[in-house]
Amino acid sequence: MGSTDNVGARLLTTEAGHSQPVATDGFRATQLRGIVRTFPQLQRASRMYPVMNNTKWEELRAAMFELEKPSPKWRIRILGSGFESGWDSEWFYHFRDSYDDLEWVEISPATAEQAPVLLAALREIHLPGTQTDVGFKVFGHLPEGMPCEYL
Repeated sequence: MGSTDNVGARLLTTEAGHSQPVATDGFRATQLRGIVRTFPQLQRASRMYPVMNNTKWEELRAAMFELEKPSPKWRIRILGSGFESGWDSEWFYHFRDSYDDLEWVEISPATAEQAPVLLAALREIHLPGTQTDVGFKVFGHLPEGMPCEYL
């Protein structure tokens, strides 16, 4: 069950009758966020506070784009809907525009040798985040009361 809208996102209908947007390959995060905003039932109120601004997100994007190729992979989680994108490694065009509703971005180094270089780049920008099993998670918003730690 599902349909495709005019921008290429796929809408899955659950057994309970709820629609959920699912990104397709090459689908920009900003396009998906636009679709999520059109479904009020996906906009759940939560007490989150921002820990990043557009300048910091652009610094992250530029730093990842400048790393030696292959580029690290990334995926995002959208604030409110909880939607998590698929992994992508294109930083220049796909990871850009409005960052207001990013809960986090998870970054996975392309190689084991890239991990310390990636961590150094993240620390140089002084980003809120943590180390994960697959690499690093940079936070755009945190739950109220959760302390903000930096990489």
